[in-house]
Amino acid sequence: MQGLFLFGINYVLTYLSEQYLVSGLVAVIFSLMIFLNIVGMRVFFGRPINPIGFLAAMLGVAGLGLVFWPELSRFAPARNELTGVLLAAVAMTVSSLGSMVATHNQRMPVLQVNGFAMMYGAAFVTLYAALSGERFAFDWSFPYVASLLYLALFGSVLAFGAYLTLMRHIGADRAGYTAVAVPVVALALSTLFEDIHWQAPMILGVGLSLAGNVLMLARGRLSRMGISAAPPR
Repeated sequence: MQGLFLFGINYVLTYLSEQYLVSGLVAVIFSLMIFLNIVGMRVFFGRPINPIGFLAAMLGVAGLGLVFWPELSRFAPARNELTGVLLAAVAMTVSSLGSMVATHNQRMPVLQVNGFAMMYGAAFVTLYAALSGERFAFDWSFPYVASLLYLALFGSVLAFGAYLTLMRHIGADRAGYTAVAVPVVALALSTLFEDIHWQAPMILGVGLSLAGNVLMLARGRLSRMGISAAPPR
């Protein structure tokens, strides 16, 4: 289930949604996973919903919306774009469920679980590609092979190993904030390599996202200090 949700269905639906939507809108939709993770931890594992965590999530999502405002402002609710929104929303929900399954699997070693999960996810995507009639092809050029190796190692094995380890230490609800942090990091890289021009909404959005991140990570400390409206268990 972890492989199917985190590495299979989630990715296929995300790629399909980006045929209809700009990537910024998909990123904002995916950032809503923070709220699903918070609710999921309550439903499946009985963890109380902390209002501080909810506030941090709201700051992060609002900040991400401002970062991608130029793209979001061009959204038109045409039939194709609504299809993209639906696909992205289902992908985000499936990814959140995958995080819940991964939380359940935390009693097992991360490396082995990740390896088997990725194998099952790859098998599902291969089956989907075969049934959809796509032609299998491989580009032996250096840029393609180097990009593939980078994504396989740093973008998959190490990234999800780090994410699942982080989730083991702080929980899926707080680790889910990576859905906000990753686009902000991508924005910083675009500044270095793609000469992106910063605008006032982007600066404000990054500030809100960083503030939400700090608040989310400091939530445990604040709760121990009594700064929380969460009901006692």
